[in-house]
Amino acid sequence: MQPTYPAPQRLQGKHLADLLSLAHAADPDAWPDQHWETSLHQDWVLGLYDPQGQLMTALILGRTPFDAEVYYLLSHPLVRRQGWAQHLLQAGLALAFDSWQVEQVLLEVRASNQPAQQLYLAAGFEKSGVRRRYYPARETEGEREDAWLYHLNAMDYQALIYPTETE
Repeated sequence: MQPTYPAPQRLQGKHLADLLSLAHAADPDAWPDQHWETSLHQDWVLGLYDPQGQLMTALILGRTPFDAEVYYLLSHPLVRRQGWAQHLLQAGLALAFDSWQVEQVLLEVRASNQPAQQLYLAAGFEKSGVRRRYYPARETEGEREDAWLYHLNAMDYQALIYPTETE
């Protein structure tokens, strides 16, 4: 039986406390609190709440005339590797490609974040470049970390969503 997930909802200013709580639980390197507040007003922020009303996963999408960019994808440790992030990412991709009609979706991820890279590759993204020494060093490490760049174009997305039968 396929797991069921709550419907994604757009988060706004009134959801700031929920978003901050998730960010602090999910990522020790999360943005400063002010960035989250700004994002709620400037970007598309989608979230999944569990039945008890706790925000468990959030996706921040930025939009330009031709592209969308995944700025952040957060998952609470309690729901990691259970499909929540994948479900929300698919909802964000549908919004970007089907509603906004963008040409591509872009993102960057820490070179050390293997689970995120696997998620993005499984969703059809391709690695397209590297930003050397982009991320600040973590407290336990002394050197800056590379960012790996990924992209998914509209044609590849459509082929994944609507595969054609071959004879």
